[in-house]
Amino acid sequence: MIDTNIVEEDDDELLSSTEVAAKFRVDPKTVSRWQKKGRFEQYGIQVFFTPGGHRRWRKADIERLMFQLFDEGEEEALRNKLQWEAEHARTEVVETPPKTSSAA
Repeated sequence: MIDTNIVEEDDDELLSSTEVAAKFRVDPKTVSRWQKKGRFEQYGIQVFFTPGGHRRWRKADIERLMFQLFDEGEEEALRNKLQWEAEHARTEVVETPPKTSSAA
């Protein structure tokens, strides 16, 4: 379902997918996948769309999420970041074709 929250450029300071990705040190496509799967919503963070259909997040919301995930110190922050990424990583099942033996 597409979120119909439309924002104008003069609203609160907003971040693009690229800017959010830079903060989390992931690819912008990862941020888009997180949004499509509702990962931000589960933390109470709302996505907005520009009139052109581009995703935007409030900077304050993203900073709050980062604080929630990374507030226990550098070592714990890294562990939380990796855990969060693992929980929200895209998983694909790839079938390996059976090996065929070739007679020489």
